[in-house]
Amino acid sequence: MIVKPLDLGNGEGVKKCDSMEEVKQYVSSPNGRNELPLLVQEYIPGLDIILGVLAENGKIIAWGTYRRTPDFLEFRKNDAILDIAHQIVSSCNYTGVACFDIRFDERDSSVKVIECNPRFWASFAGLVYYGVDFVNLGILLAQGNKLPETLKKEVTSTEPKNIAYPWPNNFIKGLISRKYPLQSIRKFNTDLAWQSLLDPLPNLYEKVWTRLGITYGYDGIMLEKLL
Repeated sequence: MIVKPLDLGNGEGVKKCDSMEEVKQYVSSPNGRNELPLLVQEYIPGLDIILGVLAENGKIIAWGTYRRTPDFLEFRKNDAILDIAHQIVSSCNYTGVACFDIRFDERDSSVKVIECNPRFWASFAGLVYYGVDFVNLGILLAQGNKLPETLKKEVTSTEPKNIAYPWPNNFIKGLISRKYPLQSIRKFNTDLAWQSLLDPLPNLYEKVWTRLGITYGYDGIMLEKLL
């Protein structure tokens, strides 16, 4: 089984337990991330997949599916995942961005939806780097504008396409190790990786908050700490 806190993210505080004894040890350990109530889910062996969507009135306007590998974000289309997302978004008549955490069950090759967060998510920049910019698309929708055909709105290929990580640490390591080809470096003035290097304050700010033990960005906890 998987045990995880209700108010964190990015795998923080998540623990795989093989027995109730391990669950009890997890709850009793003084790690600051195991306050009750906790969420307990069945452990599903397999691959983690992220599906990001932008929806309007129950209709998916833009989307992207990808998984993290050690050196790249791997994008590919999967109709089974999209069908599930369409059903959920339609049934809720949802409008906005949302991130589905999905697992490919290696036992029977089925698709299992772990959770859905109706907000922007940590690896959102990877989807923008691929070319599907939910912020730009969302602004155009809010203004009542027709979305130009030239704007990328989805992942079209079922063959995997590897995209360099657009975050400073990963990007620099990929360049130094020569795992990233020169083609991964886009226009200097618009490249997300270069932007984060030229404007390092957000990353430094995040690291300082983490070092101080202040959780940031998770469901209003940052505001609670400030107030």
